[in-house]
Parts: sequence; structure tokens; C-alpha cells
Amino acid sequence: MSTNNPKHTISPALQFLRRLRDPEADDLTPSAVCKLGGCNRPLYRVPGNARWRLCQEHYENRLLKQQKKQQPPESLYCKNCGHEITNPRNTTYCCRECADTHRRIIDDAHTVSVLSHSWWGKIETLFQRSPFGPDSAPSPLTDIPGLWKLHALKASYQKSFNVIEGEWLIDPATNRPVEKLTASIRLELCHRYPNARGGANTPRNIVLAPGFTNRPLQSRRPPQNTDERFNGIQAGAGGHPMAQSLIAELKARYGEESVCLMMQKIKPSFSGRLKAYSHRKPGYATLFSILVLECKRLGFACLGTQLDTLYRLASDALGLHLESLASAFFIALQTQDADGLMATTERLVLDERCRLTEKPADLNLLNRNLRLPLHIYEGSPVHTLLFTANTVLQKYLHVDIFESIQTGFLKLYNSAFYQPPVLAYSPLEFVPLSSPHHKEHPEHDQWVKNTRRKGRATKRQNQRLHQAISNEVKKHQTRPT
Repeated sequence: MSTNNPKHTISPALQFLRRLRDPEADDLTPSAVCKLGGCNRPLYRVPGNARWRLCQEHYENRLLKQQKKQQPPESLYCKNCGHEITNPRNTTYCCRECADTHRRIIDDAHTVSVLSHSWWGKIETLFQRSPFGPDSAPSPLTDIPGLWKLHALKASYQKSFNVIEGEWLIDPATNRPVEKLTASIRLELCHRYPNARGGANTPRNIVLAPGFTNRPLQSRRPPQNTDERFNGIQAGAGGHPMAQSLIAELKARYGEESVCLMMQKIKPSFSGRLKAYSHRKPGYATLFSILVLECKRLGFACLGTQLDTLYRLASDALGLHLESLASAFFIALQTQDADGLMATTERLVLDERCRLTEKPADLNLLNRNLRLPLHIYEGSPVHTLLFTANTVLQKYLHVDIFESIQTGFLKLYNSAFYQPPVLAYSPLEFVPLSSPHHKEHPEHDQWVKNTRRKGRATKRQNQRLHQAISNEVKKHQTRPT
């Protein structure tokens, strides 16, 4: 029988079954080629190639790779310190410090410690995102230390921690205690005039604010305000984007000596930020207290005094509404007061007449958390502030604090905290001018007299009822002789 008959050729399925039974069998067809894509060379006919089906070149390369895997890895040594590299991914340096030391532009140990800090990377990102590069700062050698101090101020506001009431925070991904400190309040460096639109990278153009007040703005160019005090600071024209690192740009412009003097002003204080064990303090800052400090830092002394007075008079009564006011002011600072909230606040007269008191609705201990509605009189300074702030929040955050403060605003507010604070909430009731409850209504005095008269009558009834109950209790407590 002739073997050239196509009926008697070995089928691919039979070849596969024979190969499973005996991988070293050489039953390959003469027309077979290398299985790698794009290689049409014939198979290398050796017993070990029946499994891989490769040509001679690819088969020899595979054998070399297997031999390299079996050999122990070669010892690599650091170019800076000469120690043996234990991490196989690093083939040049043993650690980050050696890499910065060997590749540093300025031969100064203090500069290396600053450049390896995370704050320097964030400052460099600000200049990289600016279309003017280093020229976005009016005076880079002065503004960069100021930006560093701004990061330190942000860290003091955030009050990071990793232990709460003696218990470690647990990372849900690894189910192990968290070593890195967690910020109690999440703040961001927000430009008053957007950085991407040519805003200056200087501390006077940056406000520390929560992220939910900054992201909806999306680097939109704010309209210019007629009052130049509320406008942000724009960078001077003529700059160009950064082509290399920030430290290299500064050295090329100002020289190594000037940059070293600037670096000496920056102090990377690791002691307060990298504590291995840190407890959260119970009285951490709220948004309104941070707002007052930021207004005074930016030079709005009158506005800071007005907000400080409002906090002293109405902090306990307004509660969550005071935090909504702070959110509206943070937006006003980043939009150059386009809605007139800051200008309106400076014109208001805030004194003891604006004091708001909050009383429990019931003296019963079970209902001591219930609170009476706050009566906000139409035309009062507090009413003007809340109404203007609500306009700002509706425009940018799509939240109405009068109708959905516990559903809409509270969700945004809690996103700024790791553990949101529990603030008192009292519903607001606005008293219109047409109501006799309003202090400026002509019949308000008569309404107060009638209310007091009813209150005294109710008080006498309560006293009589209390006396009757006391007599009944004493009667049952007496024992017969």
C-alpha cells in the first residue's frame, strides 16, 4: 500500500492524541511551520520540539531563557552607596534617598530632604498645570516658601489621626491597622482666580476650602468684580510652560546660590506630621471657624470681624445652617464675589440684636433633643445672609438649604469629613413683615401683651395642678394610726 495516498495521512486530531500519549514522538507533518505568528520557517525536528512546535531559532531562544531562569540572579550594587540592591526592580539605586542624592542638581542635603517631601511634589504640580510655568508666581523665590507654609497651615487645620478613643483604624482592604495618618477634614488648595486660566501661584490667590465647593466651578474664568479687593490675582503675561523640573527651572533662572537661600527658608517639619500614634482631638475645626481664619489671612479684616461676630451670636442656634453659610462664602471667595455675598455681609450691622437663642421644645428628658423652630424676621441681617447664601448654593451646588438641608446639603457636607460632626439642626421659620409676630409690625406690642397674659394664666393652671397632685400623693403616703 502506498504511503502517498492522502487517505492514509495522519489527521491533526490523531497527531494531538499521539502527542498527549508521547510528547517526545516525532510525528510532525512535513508541511508544518513554526507556530509563532509571522514565522513561516519549517519546524526544528528534534524530540524536545514536538511539544512547542517552533523553528530552530525560536527553539534555541526558548532554551536560553529557561537556562537564565534557572541561574541565580546577578548581584546589583547601588551607584551611590555601593550596597547590594535587594529589590530586583531597582537596577541602579537601592533607595529613593540614594537616587535623589546621586541625581540631585544642587549638592545640598537639606535640598534633598525638601525635594523628597510630598508637599514639594504638590507645589511643583501647581506650576506644571499653569500655562505660564514658573512665571505664574510674581516672585518665585518668595512665593514658594509661602506655598510651603500654606501646606503646613492646611495640615494644622486637618488634624490627622489614626487612633480614635484608643482603637486603631482598620484598613478594609488589608484588614490591618492603618499606619498612615487620616485627615479628619479634607481640604484643598483652591485658587481664587483659576490656575489653568492664568491665575497666580501665590498664597494671596489661594484659599483653603473643602473640595465640594471647588470642583463644581471647573476652572471657569470668574467675572471681574467692580470692587478690586474681591478679585483674584492673575499671573503676568509672557511666561511659558515648564519644560523640566521646577528646581532645574529655578536654578537656570536665578542661579544655584539664590535657590539654596530659598531652600533654607523651607523647613520640612516631619515631627508633627509623621507621628506613629496620634489621637484625634475632640474639638477639631469646623468649616466656619476655618473660613474666619482664611478671611483674615487673605486681608479681608472687616469680613472676618463680621463673621466672627455672627459666630459668637448665633453659632449654637444656627448649627448646620452656619456651615451652609461657610460653604457659600468659600464659593464666593473662588468666584470673585460674583453674587455679592461678601459685599452684602460687610454692609450689615451685626450686634447684640442679632443674637439667636435656642431652647428645648420640651423639658422632658426623653425629648430634650427636640428644638423649637428658629424665628428669622424678614429684613433682619441673619435673614439677608441666609437668603443670599441660599442663592449662591442653588446656583453652584443645586442645593436649597431652606427645603433640603438635611438631604441635599448634608450629603455634600459629610463628604468633607472622615467622621462628620453631629451639629444641632433647627428648622427655620421666616416671619414676614405682614405678620403681627414681626417686631416691626404695628400690632406686635399688643400681641406680646396677649401672649404674656396667656402665659401667666397657663402658669397658674400648672401650679394649681401641681399642688393638687402633691396633695394627693401626700394623702396616700400617710399611714393610719
